[in-house]
Amino acid sequence: MACQHDAAYTIFEDQGRQLRAANQPGLQDALKRADCLVDLAGLMDDDPALRFILPGSHSRFAPLHETLGLPMLLRLDWEDRRVPPVGLAFWEKLWELLPEGVTVFACCGGHGRTGTALAAMLIARGMDPEEAIEYVRRMHCRLAIETPGQEAYLRSLR
Repeated sequence: MACQHDAAYTIFEDQGRQLRAANQPGLQDALKRADCLVDLAGLMDDDPALRFILPGSHSRFAPLHETLGLPMLLRLDWEDRRVPPVGLAFWEKLWELLPEGVTVFACCGGHGRTGTALAAMLIARGMDPEEAIEYVRRMHCRLAIETPGQEAYLRSLR
């Protein structure tokens, strides 16, 4: 049986920010719980209502998500089973940009990219990479962080 991740529980919480996880099958339920969605796989490409919603001053459409009661949408799309094209400074800055409340990280299966992003966020908050990998697998899903390359990427962040 395949996993379904729908952001029903918090994986990590700090400074009023809750990090949760979702996959494509659980995305609609996850959106009901989210203040912010970090789309790691282009899942929202087909939704014209969300396509142009960007955080902060980057877009004149930015307030639209609040007006419509939709989560803020951030996008970091990278190839499945690969690593993101960013370093530790990106994850540290992303933490600063996240709103208080629930942020959902989502990719197709909710394991590789989602697990890698969650662990990277923990490392950005000061957790040791090995601890972050183990923590995400324990608190989110044992299948999280799918490849040796993703593990190596996380270890390289410190």
